[in-house]
Amino acid sequence: MPHRRAFAEEVAARARRADPSEHGASFTRREAEVAELVGEGLSNKLIAVRLGISTRTVEEHVSNVLRKLGVASRAAVGRRLSGESGRGG
Repeated sequence: MPHRRAFAEEVAARARRADPSEHGASFTRREAEVAELVGEGLSNKLIAVRLGISTRTVEEHVSNVLRKLGVASRAAVGRRLSGESGRGG
């Protein structure tokens, strides 16, 4: 699955670029995948289906992403990943 690996690497790279060191965030590969999909506007259920994991696991990853980015909303995750300013959502 080279395509899936390339996707995961690109998502991780984007998440690192979007996350200034002020929050000290370091995403796992899966958190980076989830962050990217949250940024695209997918629901937890759709993310779970896309990644082949449980909705509860997605909820945990989303919670970690929000905490690590220091934001309060899913929309703020999308803004951070796209490089827009704005905090807390």
